[in-house]
Amino acid sequence: MVENFRHELGRPAIREVAPMAGVAAVVVVVALVAGTGIVIYRRRHRRSLAQRLQNMLPDVDDLRASVKKPLERVVKAL
Repeated sequence: MVENFRHELGRPAIREVAPMAGVAAVVVVVALVAGTGIVIYRRRHRRSLAQRLQNMLPDVDDLRASVKKPLERVVKAL
């Protein structure tokens, strides 16, 4: 009796659900792998040489402020 129950109810239900469950599982795994790849890429992405040089240089406003006061003193002295 248990064998007939499994055969009648178990097999068709598994056949109907299995393909959709497999597709859903594949979609979830692909999404997780893609998300993980993007996070790793962003963390390890090296900045270009130009970006590194720009970050090393002071801002134009800071540079202008540091040069402005000594120049004003020189102009007053002349």
